[in-house]
Amino acid sequence: MKYLFFDIECANCFDGTGKICEFGYIVTDQQFNELDSGIFIINPRCQFDMYVVKKMLAYKIETYNASPDYVHYFNEIKKLFTDKEMLIFGHTADCDMKYLNDEAKRYNLPFFSCDFYDVKYMYNTYTGKSNSSCGVSKICDELGILRPEHIHRSFDDAYATMAILKEICARMSISVCQLIDISEDCKGETCDGIIKTVVSEKARVWREELEKLYGANIKNNFNRGDNKVKFLQFLDGVVPQDEIVQCELTGKKICISLNLSLIHI
Repeated sequence: MKYLFFDIECANCFDGTGKICEFGYIVTDQQFNELDSGIFIINPRCQFDMYVVKKMLAYKIETYNASPDYVHYFNEIKKLFTDKEMLIFGHTADCDMKYLNDEAKRYNLPFFSCDFYDVKYMYNTYTGKSNSSCGVSKICDELGILRPEHIHRSFDDAYATMAILKEICARMSISVCQLIDISEDCKGETCDGIIKTVVSEKARVWREELEKLYGANIKNNFNRGDNKVKFLQFLDGVVPQDEIVQCELTGKKICISLNLSLIHI
């Protein structure tokens, strides 16, 4: 049995679809000895989200744009995710698996079908607390282990994810498989482009119970698809009902969200 730890960075996630620009990974044996590792710098063939450029990217845009695209690396990535001896781990792994599915749709490539495990929830099992927003660097700090050299560099985050799992198992004196057994929320799977996790299934059941209780569907609030169309229609039709108050902000533009600002483009 081998362990795959991976992380993905995207150039943008406009319209809820990730366009991958980095894929970092490390493969270990069951004692966490490194067997293979690497980082693929990928041309996303799209525009970059400026927030990502300023706050997250480890390399210059020119480096990504001069690199091969996702199709070039697909077979190497496929080998990792279709290896039957491999257990697959990530931090917020369902999001990264979704990005792989997004690229499969965009480039008309086959989907991967595999199980995966989220180290974030395994850490929650260790602490006995529920904190799904805890990032890799913060967990490293709390465990007293070396944080990623460059936060959001995909290989560094993948390596840190491995170090976190190794440290948790050592402190709890249990194996990875034993930790998986007691960390129900860490489990997920992807098949034919559809991702299911224990956490998402719990949320679905909770949603259905609320809908039965209130006798109406609880709609999602993502600004895409029909929601985006309706919101644009609303903006086209909305007009002030009273006199507009003049102040120091009059005539100025304020952006509360980069993604929200895209609706005006």
